[in-house]
Amino acid sequence: MPEVNRNQSNRLKKYCAALFSPRVFRNSFYIRRFLWQDHSIIPRMENEESSDIKKVVGIYNMIANLTWSALLVTPVAVFCYTHMNRRLFWFFLITSLLAAFLPRSFFDSIEIGKSASVYKKIGVGFINRFTQNGDIINALIRKRYPGYKVISSDRKLMSKLINQTYMFEMFHFAGFLFFSLVVVYAFAERYFMWAFIILGSNIIYNVYPAFLQQYIRARLKVFQKRVDR
Repeated sequence: MPEVNRNQSNRLKKYCAALFSPRVFRNSFYIRRFLWQDHSIIPRMENEESSDIKKVVGIYNMIANLTWSALLVTPVAVFCYTHMNRRLFWFFLITSLLAAFLPRSFFDSIEIGKSASVYKKIGVGFINRFTQNGDIINALIRKRYPGYKVISSDRKLMSKLINQTYMFEMFHFAGFLFFSLVVVYAFAERYFMWAFIILGSNIIYNVYPAFLQQYIRARLKVFQKRVDR
């Protein structure tokens, strides 16, 4: 028995010496590093790249929005400030903002078509080149990030984008009401040049962007049906 115990003790010592040798510690360090750190490199890089893409998209969209707003909202602001009674201005503005309380069914009822082809015929596809998340901005982003995609097959993301189209359309519909009321006032007061300028701004800044949201929504719904199959 003592010899057996001595042999077992010697084996245990050799095993412990091998287990806790510098070589094993060095190898276990690299194994732990591979298991705990290196596996997180790809997700971390993807998260960092995704964050960078969101920042770039946000900056490009902000530039597009500010540019169009400066070009098309400024004439309305100047006219209201110089030629309109303040009480009438606030009445027009508050009346227009009531559009925020309109249900989605209303915006569904004013859609001019259920397919994207209808909107392409009236030039909405062309307008889409110059808007936020439009063709030009997407092309610029893909030069820096070739794998960038506006939409994916994720259902939650598609639902979020569809909800976003309703929100943007609501905004442009409120803008359309306000611009239209100002146009009527300008014609009534015989400010014909201002009336035509604001009318053109209304078409470019509100009417076509509202159609654009309907166009995007129609495409998203078709894509959503394909994913659900």
